[in-house]
Amino acid sequence: MKRLVIFSCFLLLTAPTFSQWEEQDIKFLLLKKFVTQIEWPSNFNKKEFKLGVYGGMELYKQISQLDIRPYHAGTNTVSYYFLSSIENLLPCNIIYIPYDYTDEIPIIKSALEGEPILIISERSDALSKGSMINFIQAEDGNVAYEINEEALENSGLFFSYKILEGSTIISK
Repeated sequence: MKRLVIFSCFLLLTAPTFSQWEEQDIKFLLLKKFVTQIEWPSNFNKKEFKLGVYGGMELYKQISQLDIRPYHAGTNTVSYYFLSSIENLLPCNIIYIPYDYTDEIPIIKSALEGEPILIISERSDALSKGSMINFIQAEDGNVAYEINEEALENSGLFFSYKILEGSTIISK
């Protein structure tokens, strides 16, 4: 079942309001939240947490500056990868797919079939293509996200329902 989750402002009580933040900064804060609220299977590589950005070099440069630490996974090493094409895909824990590359999600999923990989995207039709978490703009103009709960559950990833805490859930 697909769910639309609208992120509530209370998570950022001590931070500036949404209007003072750039949209991408909010997405990065949420990305960090997802890393701590999702658990990868026990057989994943604990020596290195891999975050790949597919096709968007500028987004890759921004994300690779983030301090993301999946402490729950038993690792302190986070590596960032720029994935320029289907041919150079590698199994990452997370693959972030920018807006312009959404149509390639089915090919990416097929190439990495069976791997416990969280796919995050940012275009309104991305969940139907196989993304698990998708950033959107809410009606009020704030950053929101959708979760394809079924795809997430079928991926072999375990997610905390804290991802949904403090959010408004609307069935799609």
